[in-house]
Amino acid sequence: MTEAQIANHLERAASYRYLSLLFVPPTQEVSDELVSLAGSVDPSLRDDAEALGKSTGRALQGLFHKVLGAAGQVPDGECGYDDNTAGGRGPLLADVAGFYRAFAFEAPAGQTMDHAACELGFMGWLAMKEAFARHEGDEEHRSITEDARHRFVKDHLGRWMLAFLERMAQVAEGTHYEAVATLSSRTLKALEGAEALSHPSRRKRLPVIDDPPDVDACGV
Repeated sequence: MTEAQIANHLERAASYRYLSLLFVPPTQEVSDELVSLAGSVDPSLRDDAEALGKSTGRALQGLFHKVLGAAGQVPDGECGYDDNTAGGRGPLLADVAGFYRAFAFEAPAGQTMDHAACELGFMGWLAMKEAFARHEGDEEHRSITEDARHRFVKDHLGRWMLAFLERMAQVAEGTHYEAVATLSSRTLKALEGAEALSHPSRRKRLPVIDDPPDVDACGV
């Protein structure tokens, strides 16, 4: 494999790391890492990515918790966008956990496995593994990892992430987090393509049972 292909996957990994940090509580440390990673995103978005990183900091924590997090107005986990609410979270989370287990990925402390930052972080982890497999000339593991990346987008990331970002942009209109949503959407589309991120909901709704007829209407 060429050095250019390996470098491309390393940039992909850094881009996903950048994206994942946009959805954790803002601190100066997070800001510093965002700025250092901004050069890895799509060239047309790098200036915006650096500016967003520089504007991140502890002063935004109040806004962050108003928009995202446990008390926020926008659900920031995949389960919040699964239309089969009656079916429970179990099957969806079990499938996500299966991907993580297969590639020895651990959810960061304080994050649920379906959290936006966690799923984006996993995509970066896969990109790193694919880069390593290419470097080692390990075609089998490269193919397995590439296939897992496409399936995770199809079965998970592509089924909710754009809806999440759209809702976030609406709720956070005119604030830092509208800019986060806009940049994240554009970066994801540059990485995966808009079509790959537009899959329908992964599970079917349970059938709806009509209300029984009114007793009086039956003449009883």
